[in-house]
Amino acid sequence: MKRIVFLIIATLLVLGLILPGCGTPGPTPRPKIVIGVPYPFGDIQGTNLLAGAQMAAAEINAAGGVNVTTGNTTTYDIQIVGRNDNEIADAANAWKAVDYLINTAGAKFIVGGFRTEAAIPMLTQVFATETPSVPFLITGSATAELLSGLGLLYPSPSGNWPLGSGTPYFEANSTTSGFYKYIFRTTPFNTGFLLAAVFGMFTQVAQQIQSDAGWGWNGTAWPNRVRVAVVGENLTWAAPIVGGLAALVSAYKDAFGWNYTLTRTFSDKADSGVVAAALDAVQAAQNQIILTVMSGPVGITFGTQMGARNITAIPVGINVEAQGLNYYASTQYSPGKYGSSYEVTLGTYAQGVNTTGKTAKFLADYQTFTGGAFPIYTAASYDAVYAIKEAIVGTNSLDIDLISDYMRATPRESTSMPAQFYPVWDQVTHNTSSGRELPAQNSTVIAALYAANGYDAAFNFTMHPYTTNDLVFGPGYATGIGVQWINTTQVAMWPKAGFDAPLGPLGYKPQTTMTRKLCGLNWSNTFTYPGILSAVIPAAYVTQWQTWFPYP
Repeated sequence: MKRIVFLIIATLLVLGLILPGCGTPGPTPRPKIVIGVPYPFGDIQGTNLLAGAQMAAAEINAAGGVNVTTGNTTTYDIQIVGRNDNEIADAANAWKAVDYLINTAGAKFIVGGFRTEAAIPMLTQVFATETPSVPFLITGSATAELLSGLGLLYPSPSGNWPLGSGTPYFEANSTTSGFYKYIFRTTPFNTGFLLAAVFGMFTQVAQQIQSDAGWGWNGTAWPNRVRVAVVGENLTWAAPIVGGLAALVSAYKDAFGWNYTLTRTFSDKADSGVVAAALDAVQAAQNQIILTVMSGPVGITFGTQMGARNITAIPVGINVEAQGLNYYASTQYSPGKYGSSYEVTLGTYAQGVNTTGKTAKFLADYQTFTGGAFPIYTAASYDAVYAIKEAIVGTNSLDIDLISDYMRATPRESTSMPAQFYPVWDQVTHNTSSGRELPAQNSTVIAALYAANGYDAAFNFTMHPYTTNDLVFGPGYATGIGVQWINTTQVAMWPKAGFDAPLGPLGYKPQTTMTRKLCGLNWSNTFTYPGILSAVIPAAYVTQWQTWFPYP
């Protein structure tokens, strides 16, 4: 009996020594800061949005997490919770994903909002009703009014926009629209500046066409003009750009030798028949440039139909689908067809071009993280997550008011730009150039931002549209990059210095005129990035154009 008891005790001792060693728990899991990412599943825009945020969180957590000291130091991990919001197909109901992320997943920050038609109900259905709200870093939608009051998106009964429509009009502690102070844009810069950037690319390509085709000013007239069509989506973000491009080409046609011909718009999901009809009209009008304004899947249909119809015009503008490196392969109609060859699109990243000290490492790491994908602009969600982390550390707090104030006031280097937000409105300066009394940044603020980079103080420019919590645009800040497809290769071609040579009889300088008109800057003759190449105009296109319009 004693022997049995001894064996039992011995066995228990052995188990006591061995089993704890087999099941020793690992380090105590760190508490989580949840960042919600609503994204359109299955689309390149959403894939990049989610991947950029996930990559940033993985890096932050691997580097030790986020430390907050309030008495004792607490180290947090960043947890990304993605939620398919189906916003390209069903924008009106995308807000439900954000509601889930905040109220079920416990998100303390939101990074997303690609489609304006989805971001509006996100703001009105969720953020306007949450108590407290959460900071929302818009990653994708460019519509200026998302930051300056949704009332600006709708007609005003009085004809002017009264005080009380959004961020610039309310004190920070407002109980009626206070949530606007938590809304920031991390990519891209807003619609007004997108218009300026597209026009900068356009003037460069138009001048190159005039040079290659021999269509210069003959001393008394333009014997031949560059014919320009506008093709875009019939969406909220695109409308001011589509209209603005047509108006600017028409306004400056005599000075620079352009000729506006037509505008065609369609859905961001338009089928091949609709796009084909638009391109048939463009080709029938014998255009040399198609100004594009497209963010959705229709960009692939556009490129494919360009090849199917052998369109001999250079697309220049915004085609989000064309930012990815698989665009050429996705749009080639057949060997020998032009397709997406020579298309120019505004983007955020370009191979071989480093806009900041973080660009090269990010591009390499992103391709490793995603198994070879090249980032489009929504991958800047990576920067949004880092901005949140840096604001938490910088304020040593999780208080959303402190964090929001910190982000608004603190410049930072992102992977694509020296990022900075425009400051809070001074509650005095207005801009009435549109016939509406809109708040504006005053000329002193603008001069302080741009003095070293080409701002013309005598112009006394007040920033329009209103831009609080929006990215500062221009040299030394966010500019974007123009990339051109040259057969199977994508190369950067804008901003390219040296395109201010007079083209017209009055000595106008096209990019200077455009950038000064749209954002108060004179910078196109000197500003560029290493690695930017010249635009390429294929000889076959020039031959076709000269057949249409033989030079006298």
